[in-house]
Order: sequence, then structure tokens, then C-alpha cells
Amino acid sequence: MNVLITVLTVVETLTRLAPQFVATWQDLKPFAQSLYEQFKGSPPTADELTDLETQIDALAARLQEPLPPAQPGDPDYNPTA
Repeated sequence: MNVLITVLTVVETLTRLAPQFVATWQDLKPFAQSLYEQFKGSPPTADELTDLETQIDALAARLQEPLPPAQPGDPDYNPTA
């Protein structure tokens, strides 16, 4: 049951943060690889689930940070703004 709850939490978090997903794929890639490795074999231990929840919280906090100002070359760059 804990595995299901954790997976649902991951899906919910990724869904909520989907608009920022494309811009932050490099941040998400190590997390996604770790998640895959944890769930491809035997069920994760309680410690692994706790670690995963910590990673989810850290990732969610990072993805909710404001984006840095646009730089020259960015599509949204406006030097007069």
C-alpha cells in the first residue's frame, strides 16, 4: 500500500508541476532515473520510500522557485522591460 501511495504522490506532483516540466527536464532526469531504478526490481523498502518522499519534496520546492530573468537569446527576452 505504501508503494501505491508513493507512486500516486509522484504522479500527482509531476502532474501539478507539468507546466514547468519541459524547462526543468535536466533537474528531473536524475530523479526519474532514480525512481525507475527503485521500482524496476523488488518492492522498495520503507527507508527507500522515505528517501523518495524527501526527493519529491526537494524537487517540488525547486520547481516552484521563480525562474531567473530572461537572458539575451531567450524567446521571452525583452531588454526594455
